[in-house]
Amino acid sequence: MGEITMYLRTCNTRIALVGALTVAATFAVGCGGGSSGSGGNGGGGTGTKTTVLQTTPGGPFTGTIAPGRLYVASTAVNSILQFDVNNFSNGNLTPAATIVGQATQLNGPQFISLDTANDRMYVGNSGANSILVFDNVSTLGGNVSPARVISGSATTLNRVQGLALDTAGNQLYVANSGTNTIAVFANVSTLSGNIAPSRILAGSLTALSGPSGLLLDSTGSNLYVANKTGNSIALFQNVGSLNGNIAPAAVLSGSATRLNAPVSVQLDNAGGLIVCNQGANNMLTFSAAAGAPISPNLAPTGVVGGFGGGLAIVHPGQVFYVGKSDTLYIADTTQNGILIYNAIETLSGQIFPNREIAGPASGFASPTGVAYQVTTN
Repeated sequence: MGEITMYLRTCNTRIALVGALTVAATFAVGCGGGSSGSGGNGGGGTGTKTTVLQTTPGGPFTGTIAPGRLYVASTAVNSILQFDVNNFSNGNLTPAATIVGQATQLNGPQFISLDTANDRMYVGNSGANSILVFDNVSTLGGNVSPARVISGSATTLNRVQGLALDTAGNQLYVANSGTNTIAVFANVSTLSGNIAPSRILAGSLTALSGPSGLLLDSTGSNLYVANKTGNSIALFQNVGSLNGNIAPAAVLSGSATRLNAPVSVQLDNAGGLIVCNQGANNMLTFSAAAGAPISPNLAPTGVVGGFGGGLAIVHPGQVFYVGKSDTLYIADTTQNGILIYNAIETLSGQIFPNREIAGPASGFASPTGVAYQVTTN
């Protein structure tokens, strides 16, 4: 018999059960009106629906334990929440700290980026076209002011989405979805005010179209861009010196890719690509062995989700991959929680997450940004 995780959802309560069964079953118990097959939380009516949705288990955690701090940007209430978690944290958790209030200047926070060595957080503040910088972020809570704010007309910030930090080069890459550009700020650890970016990737050759999630690989040389409206992933190589109307080194696009409003991108331990599709409510994986993995019209090696209901991926925002534990965290604004998958490169099909952090105690309201700091070696 195989060990499986079984989730029971009843109204706004989600309970994770672990047991030894020959098959995996995820039950979604819906509350309220609406169609009997929705499994959701409709208004009016009192109907109850139980549906077996999952036929393949996500499975229990089997990797390296990596306790840490989980940070979540809760867009609808302009807050940053911090959770002390490990590889077994699950359910209706209470945050250890919450940054919230007028002094924070949070206004529609989107994606976030951590400088873990310096305990610093950068927040893409889309509602105010700014970048907020919080120093000593692990110690902060309440109505605290950011240490620095990058904002003003000179910054060119416009509907800020993804951020990618080059810690060695002390540079921050910022996706401006409003202008289809990538702004690059040098000396970002001390930068503040109405400062022009040191470089800008912009123009027809860049293939930028609704840039959303950004990922800078461990070398600091390769920048991956999820183009939400362009249904593509662009790769810029030797990005540390690029400026202006520069074509990407490669673009992943085409019908075979199944890209549909991709909003976030990560790399797994093997160098494979992980992409969350907002338009198709799913996650795609592209194995490093299958291609660059950036090449035209490359088919994904794995497709997870896309079937709705229960705890499935519905409206993903930022994703964050923790290599030490081979764990992926997905901020899902519609599920109002953080979906957590293990062993990403092995998954495909209608698979629910291994765990989900959600519930009224969490304080989530449209969580969009997520980042994780491993706190033990």
